[in-house]
Amino acid sequence: MVQEYKGGRGSFSGNLLDHRRRKFAALSIGASYGGGQKLPRNLAFKRAAHKGISERLLANPHIQRIAGYASEGFAYYFPKSYHHVCTQLRTLHRMFPHLRWPFPNSIYTGVTFNFGPKTVSLEHNDYSNYPTAPCSITPLGRFDAARGGHLILFDLGIFVQLPAYRTALISSAGLRHGNTPIRSGEIRLSFTQWIVGGLMRMAAYGRPAGTVTDAERRRLEAEIDEGWEAQAGRLSNWLELDDDQEAVYRAEREYDSSRGT
Repeated sequence: MVQEYKGGRGSFSGNLLDHRRRKFAALSIGASYGGGQKLPRNLAFKRAAHKGISERLLANPHIQRIAGYASEGFAYYFPKSYHHVCTQLRTLHRMFPHLRWPFPNSIYTGVTFNFGPKTVSLEHNDYSNYPTAPCSITPLGRFDAARGGHLILFDLGIFVQLPAYRTALISSAGLRHGNTPIRSGEIRLSFTQWIVGGLMRMAAYGRPAGTVTDAERRRLEAEIDEGWEAQAGRLSNWLELDDDQEAVYRAEREYDSSRGT
């Protein structure tokens, strides 16, 4: 028997309801590459109703503001990583102009709407995401953040309060994470954004990663600063942050000027 969750104007079953994070309704939108795909593509919808839901959510001005706020947070706290992602995604879009990011005011290549009504995630890593591009997590709903819904970072041995309508930026690929339960009668939804690691590798290598030998991968990663050491080097510390922000701001302004924008 297929379980189904009906909420609002849509229903969810299969892997949209029962997935590795836990059992709650979720819908992902954006560009995808991985899991056996030969080339990058835009995520498709199995039901017309889901396409309609996604269009309404993406057009919602409040959701757009949250998306833009998280993207600006990425640029502010991780400027060198942000600039690298911008550069690589521009390359990718020249290779595959049909790809579409969910929001025009956000750098993120994909988003997930977790409809709950009790979005409580088990411990997990989002291993297909790009490690040094922090994913954004924004809880929504009505719950007492002092009593539940805490963000848990298992590798760091900490948990933090994350009230509704606040945004956290974490490396969801690099850190095991989840959240604590909420109380009976409460509602917790969430909105997340992420960068697909496979898309970044496609832009870096110029072809599918599976066709690149280990020797070629080492050479290419050294040439384009895509190895682990280079990725870690794009994380600013507090003493560097102001200078890194200024350098990236200048680089982005120069790019815009070169395009006449």
